[in-house]
Amino acid sequence: MFCQNHSRRRSLVLAGITVLLILIVGSVRLGRNRWRRGHSSFLSPDTAGMALCLYKLDVGNYPIGLEALIQGAGIKGWSGPYLQMDRIAPDRWGVALRYSRSAQGYELRSAGPDKAFNTADDVVVSRAD
Repeated sequence: MFCQNHSRRRSLVLAGITVLLILIVGSVRLGRNRWRRGHSSFLSPDTAGMALCLYKLDVGNYPIGLEALIQGAGIKGWSGPYLQMDRIAPDRWGVALRYSRSAQGYELRSAGPDKAFNTADDVVVSRAD
């Protein structure tokens, strides 16, 4: 009788742990997908930076261009789209972001309110791994 109860209790504990793990993994994936669906008519450097980090986690390196965040045909490990857009949108001032990738990381640059690059009001997000 003791062995039957112990075996049954052990099965219930394992089932509970399995359900808990499924709930945790599911909520993480759901949160990630909700973040990806955040649609906007412009692209901020911060949002693009987060998408680049997710891309790198899946693929293993940063993309050559920002378009790979939307369409990744043939890219091993790609599980996007990482941005919910039909095309890469401009920044909030209507100017395309500048993206450059290096062996150490990346730099995203928005021209800022004056719409001119390399001025004091540029918005820059960079990452060095």
